[in-house]
This record gives sequence, structure tokens and C-alpha cells, in this order.
Amino acid sequence: MFAEYFGRRSLLSIFLVGYLIGGNNSADANDHVNNNGEYIFDQALFRGQSDHQIKLLERLSEKEDILPGFYKVDVFVNKQIIERMDLKFVEDQQKNISPCFDLVAIEKLGISEQILINIKKQQDQCVLLSNYIQSSSIDFNFEKLRLDISIPQNDMHNIPRGYVNASQWDAGESIGFINYLGNYYHTSYQLQDHSQTQSAAYVSLNGGVNIGKWQYRQQSNINYSPEIGTKWTNIRSYISQRRIGAILAFILLYRLGEAMLLKMATLFLKADVAEGGFGLSNTQYGLVYGTFGYISLIVGGILGGLIIAKYGLRKCLLPMALALNLPDLFYVYMAYAKPPLEFVYPLVSLEQFGYGLGTTAFMVYLIHICKGKYKTSHFAISTGLMAFGLMLPGAISGVIKDALGYPLFFVIVCLLTLPGMATIFFIPIDEEAESKAT
Repeated sequence: MFAEYFGRRSLLSIFLVGYLIGGNNSADANDHVNNNGEYIFDQALFRGQSDHQIKLLERLSEKEDILPGFYKVDVFVNKQIIERMDLKFVEDQQKNISPCFDLVAIEKLGISEQILINIKKQQDQCVLLSNYIQSSSIDFNFEKLRLDISIPQNDMHNIPRGYVNASQWDAGESIGFINYLGNYYHTSYQLQDHSQTQSAAYVSLNGGVNIGKWQYRQQSNINYSPEIGTKWTNIRSYISQRRIGAILAFILLYRLGEAMLLKMATLFLKADVAEGGFGLSNTQYGLVYGTFGYISLIVGGILGGLIIAKYGLRKCLLPMALALNLPDLFYVYMAYAKPPLEFVYPLVSLEQFGYGLGTTAFMVYLIHICKGKYKTSHFAISTGLMAFGLMLPGAISGVIKDALGYPLFFVIVCLLTLPGMATIFFIPIDEEAESKAT
């Protein structure tokens, strides 16, 4: 009886203790669930926590919130990609985390000039967009690190659709590539009195080279059959031309002096007199080069075509090459003598007029050497080589000018015109091709 009594008392005690513990745990668990049924972090687990820790835990307990700091994000404005930026996110007056733009980053967003002026006046190094464009909105997707900014169109700078900022242009990698497609077939059949077989093969080659901003592409194919043998068309027909070495030298050297002059003529005319330049204002330069110069260039190009059509390229190529290169001496004169502005107008106009004549003759010759079924491809090869011949001397023109000054630089330009004119005496000019072009 005694043992039975105490046994029941022990059982009841165990039940009551378990109930109380379970009830307390249930109450504690409910305390750690917010109104949305989501568990939150129990701050009591930290002992001796600082104010900074408390604020950190409170922020971490909030849904879809981020901490201040630097993030690399993809920035979109009105659903158009701008670029990937390293942005600092700070806490604004409403306790929200917002992106902080510096002046360089804010200019890339494409906002209007008036707003940019206001920002620059404030000299604000941490621009919160909502402080300057109240109707703007920002949505940051932390998982995708994507920042979507919505700005009204009347607060945006008007730029063409699909515009890419020049700072994002990339010449790409220097590479070479080749693709090919080949097939072969063979048929054989037996007739009553004899048998017959046919075989043929075809390979198409597409390749190219990228070197900086210069690109070269070629398409060619190889055909084989027992009747015609092996035939390689396109690129071989260009390289196998008579005197191809002289042709390539002519293409690369004909505009050698001009390539250097084009890069520095504008700088010379607008540079200060103390720096050796001519000191033209933007208005004066616009009249000299942009108005009279371009009119003379167009007239020279049209007149050059008419003269070649009447007299033929063989008779016109050397005189037009002289018309292209001799006016370079005008820049030597202007660099040394610094004549009055009234002399600059006719000198630059004559130089541009000769440029139109000489370039027309050059382009007509490039058409002459395009033969066979792939004339378009041959012309593309020629113009690609021409661009390559302009790129290299243009790249070093600034270095030469800085080392020698404008007067000696223009003297060197004149000397560099001689190799191109010398090649004229070695290049072939076929009468048949000349008559077709004219």
C-alpha cells in the first residue's frame, strides 16, 4: 500500500514537471516566431552584447534587408543595362539602405544635364538619387546583385536607343580563327556495255585575324574532281595577281604621309602658338577645316572621278598622287612662317582638294585589282590592308611630333610620301581592267 502510494505520487510528479517544461518550451518557441510565421534570432543567446550587436541582429531579423557596405552590382536604368559598378550602400534618413553614387557613376546613368549641374554645385561625393530626383525609385535584388533604377523620361538625357558609352568600347582580343566545311561523294554504276564512276570533293574555308582594332576576314573554297583537278578560288586569285608584291607595297605606302598628317593637322591648327600650333579658335577651325576644307574635298573627289573617266587611270595616277602629297608642304610653311589667317583658308582648301583627287585615284586602283567572281571579297581585302597601312603610322605620329615639334614633323611627313609615289612605277595597270572601271 505504501509503495503503491509513493509510486503514484512519483508518476504524477513526473507528469507535472514534463507538462511545465513542455509548456515553457512551447511559450519560448512562440516568442521566436513573428507575425508572418517566420523564426527570428533569439538575442538572449548573446551575453554582454553591445548596441552595435543589437542593431545588427535587429537588421538581420528583418526580411530582405542588406547591410551597409560595398557591392558589385549590375545597374539598370529604366530596364536598360548601364554597366557593372562597385557601389557603396549607406543608410539614408528613413533608415533604408540606398546606393551611394560618386560623380563619375552618376554621369553614367544618363540623367539630364540640369540635374548633373545641381549635383556638381553641391559637390556631393555620396549622391543619393532620391535627394535630387524625388520621383525616382530603386529596387535592389540582393540574390542577383541587380540594381534597377526607375527615372522619369523628362529627367533623362536624350540618347539614341542602344547607345553604348565610348568608355565601354573594347577592341577585343587578338586572335586568329578558321572554320571549314567539307564533303566528298563517289558514285559508280554499271551499264550494259560499260561502267562509269564520278567523284568530287569540296572544302569551304572561312577564317580571319583580329589584331587590335584591325580585322581581316576571308572566305575561300577548294573544289576537286578528276575532270578539272584541284581548284582554289578567292584568296588565291588575289595573291596570285601579277606583281602582287608591288601592289601590296602600293596599298600600304601610298597614304603613308597622309596617315600621319591626318592625325596631327587638327591638333596643329588648334594648338596654342606657344606650343608651336596655329592657335585657331573653334569657330575659326570650323570655317577653315569643317566648311572650306570639306567643300574642297568633295569637289576634288568628284572632279577626280570625271578626269579618270575621260583620260584613264594610267595617265592620271601619278599626277593625282602628286596632288595628294605636294600640298603637305603647306603645313611646313605654316609651321615655320605662321602666316595670317587669310592665308590659311586657301592653303587648307588646296590641301583638301588634292586629298580628294589623290584618294579618288587610289580607290579606283583598288577596284581595278578586283578580278574574277570574288570582286567584293578582293575589295574587302584591299581596303583592310589600306586601313592597316593607316593605323600604324597614325599611332606613332604623336610620339614623333612630341619629340621633334610641329615644323620638323611636317618635314618628315613630306619625306614619307616619296615611297608611296615610287611604287606607282612598279604596279600593273591592265588596260582591260582600266576600260571596265572607266
